[in-house]
Amino acid sequence: MADFTTPQPLQALLIDATQPPWLKEKDEAAASWDDASLPDRQSVAAWVRTWSEGDEIARVKEVMVGVDARIEAAFSVEAAAKFRRWAAGVLLDVFGSSDDLADTIALAQRPKFRDASPSLTQFERFEHYDDLWEGEDSRADELSEWIEKAATLGDVAIDDAPAVLTRWVVSISIAELVHMRTSAKREKRAEAQKARRTLLDKAAELRTAVGRPPDDDEDDEEEDGEWDDDDAATTPPVAAPAVAAAPSPEPPKPEETKEPPAKANPVGRKPLPKADAARHATHVGEFYENDENDARTRHARGYDPLDKHAQRVEAEVDDAKERRDALRAAVQDHVAAMRSRGLVFDVEFPERSLGLRVALAKYGESGRRFVVVDSTERGSACFESVKPGDELCAVNGAAVVDPDEESIETLKSAIANAPRPLVITFIEGEDRDTLFAAQEAQRSGSARPRKAPPATKKRADIYSAPKDAQLVIVDRDAQYRGHICEDGATLKDAKGARLLVVDAALGVATDDGGVLVGKVSVNETDAALVGIEDSKGRLLGYADQGRSSVLDAQKSTILEIDSAGECRGHDGLHVGSLVGFTYHHTKLVAFVFLLRPHLFRDKPKSFLRAMRKSASRASGAHGFFAKAA
Repeated sequence: MADFTTPQPLQALLIDATQPPWLKEKDEAAASWDDASLPDRQSVAAWVRTWSEGDEIARVKEVMVGVDARIEAAFSVEAAAKFRRWAAGVLLDVFGSSDDLADTIALAQRPKFRDASPSLTQFERFEHYDDLWEGEDSRADELSEWIEKAATLGDVAIDDAPAVLTRWVVSISIAELVHMRTSAKREKRAEAQKARRTLLDKAAELRTAVGRPPDDDEDDEEEDGEWDDDDAATTPPVAAPAVAAAPSPEPPKPEETKEPPAKANPVGRKPLPKADAARHATHVGEFYENDENDARTRHARGYDPLDKHAQRVEAEVDDAKERRDALRAAVQDHVAAMRSRGLVFDVEFPERSLGLRVALAKYGESGRRFVVVDSTERGSACFESVKPGDELCAVNGAAVVDPDEESIETLKSAIANAPRPLVITFIEGEDRDTLFAAQEAQRSGSARPRKAPPATKKRADIYSAPKDAQLVIVDRDAQYRGHICEDGATLKDAKGARLLVVDAALGVATDDGGVLVGKVSVNETDAALVGIEDSKGRLLGYADQGRSSVLDAQKSTILEIDSAGECRGHDGLHVGSLVGFTYHHTKLVAFVFLLRPHLFRDKPKSFLRAMRKSASRASGAHGFFAKAA
């Protein structure tokens, strides 16, 4: 019988220690997670948000079936039983907050099982759950009581096995949930298609019985997907010849009348427009043709026609392609209407740099998403014409339709790599003058200078920044999180603990113990970018010193810093501030953001998770899974 009173090496607890079990994730759940589109995952996330209190327990029981199978296939019998009880507690933590779970499922840039790494570092993007594998009293800390941190599985060396195992259980539980939901929807669609096919087959049999060729079903399927039972009812099947009935008088044919018969309009349907009437793909253009209000203040009266049309399309059109085509037609009508009012303008960009930044925006709670100009740079080709708040609606004539977190990054990449000159179409924003004035006031220094926030009594772990700090990190809630010391190299958190020492001249970063954790890449060929790698040579991202931005390994912007030190994330939302920031700090900030990203995050921990964690420490039981004696 195994002795779990002292930590055991992980390789001694596994059935097959030649390879980490998490590198074998090639089942249906992993495939569903890797292949799920953003709309599919957003649909699952919306379902998760509808959970009521107590639903998470039923979901844990369902998902544990798949998790149990993996545990039993990886661990020895005794270790599997103990690990299973621990994993149940992890699942209760993961599913305990539906909002955290929904946000994680709907991540724009999600980690994938096919991008396997021995330490599962890609799943560190599940930031809502990093407290499960980091710090004291974490789930990984519980696991370290009976599993050693260091492990060797085949030719793979693992530094922190409990943390990796925790990430593994978190990732597979979320993947199992997504697979369970998406596969159920696929089964329903398959059943509906099978039922429809059965009806069509029966229709073909009936048509054959009454003497009509079964090929007629193809026409019916193209029209409405159903066969016409009125035709079958007019001629019932006969068993023997019968005397034909006298033909009834036929109505006059259309060509025999002097004028073609007019079709009766159904109730509520508008008559066809006149031959010389203006044509519009949607009612959006028709509305603006007759609207005499100032289009510059259209949202002061609520959602505009394009917003309302987008809401209706989203609710009524299920097919993704049809929905996108409908939105594209509405956007084209909208742009044409705004152009007729002098609110649309084109700008030609001859140089690679545009001199502006864009972000994803949305009108109100239910309005449409669009790409908005966030800021412009002085001296750029567009500075005199483009202003913050303007909408970017087309690139080289191609309309921007229903953008999201993924497509806006694709748009940015396409713009950056497109040949020059490049023509971009903009719609004047309704608050462009106000936003432009605020931008220039901030640059001129007329805005009130920021100061490091004082100590707050709301959180016991927040203190005031030292006066000699060269750079102070403040989160989105204006809470002090850490600082760069006077030497310009040492990073400390709010409690004064040293986290990093960054030697910008040498291009290396070490932890508190002097161990190398990051370095500048020597393989980067773009002179405008500084590549940053971890200690094992894996690329983490880039510092773009020309734009004072931090990019990820795929060169997508994940942090933008303006001249006042205000920081925005990949979605254009405010994530914090850097008090005392200047442009020469960009490389230093990139090291900090890529190696210690938690300093820029101020996420609320799940209260339910904290209660369970406290109860498990006191009772030794995890949720409804009683601990074996």
